[in-house]
Amino acid sequence: MEMKDRLKIPRQPMPEQDPKVRARNFDEVPLGYTPEMAKTEALRCIQCKNPTCVEGCPRPLLLMQTGEGRQLAWK
Repeated sequence: MEMKDRLKIPRQPMPEQDPKVRARNFDEVPLGYTPEMAKTEALRCIQCKNPTCVEGCPRPLLLMQTGEGRQLAWK
């Protein structure tokens, strides 16, 4: 996939608990991506030589090279 095509992919919003539900619990607010959403979000990666998004991520990431390019998976 060419960079110009990757740049056209919209950012996938993270699903979150409804505010009325989360006001009554201490669970995580973000619910996480579905596998399909995660794949779409990973396709947005433009393969930077110095990926500051990876270095600045507050959670540890495991980067895996696949035939489709860089894929992200949580440790």
